[in-house]
Amino acid sequence: MSEYYRFLADRIVEIVQNVNAKSICDYGCYTGELLMELQKRLPDNTRYTGIDFFGKYSIEGKQPDTGPVMEYIDRDSTEYSELSHEPPFDLIISTAALHHYRCPIRELDSIQQLIQPDGHLYIADFNRRFTSNAEITKNVLCFFEELLASIRGKFHHHHYSLEQAN
Repeated sequence: MSEYYRFLADRIVEIVQNVNAKSICDYGCYTGELLMELQKRLPDNTRYTGIDFFGKYSIEGKQPDTGPVMEYIDRDSTEYSELSHEPPFDLIISTAALHHYRCPIRELDSIQQLIQPDGHLYIADFNRRFTSNAEITKNVLCFFEELLASIRGKFHHHHYSLEQAN
């Protein structure tokens, strides 16, 4: 488990306790690490759902394992399209995912359809600030890596400044 997911889990547990969330969705869950970390820390009656483009981008070759209180739904599936008929989630979290979406406003609209009227949304994404030439050089090299990845069909669609995200 990475430090990033442990750090996020600490913050999200506080939010869950403050809003008394019983159903949590990680929108853009990737391999489900954050949900698994939350499951260790929250009450047994909490329900977890991870949503991602599992089929399209073949994340780690397959969807994460499910369990009695944890399910994973492919964003392109009919199961996903049925979710918005009755908003099922008290809390939706989306971490390090917003910059992946080709049409982020459309994804945010989709997320809104999944939140109960008195529900909550927690979005966290990256903000880079460069303080040295070495960091700028490293970022340029990362750009070339992403360019090669995009040729293979796996890429970040957008990078946002803090002002753009706000």
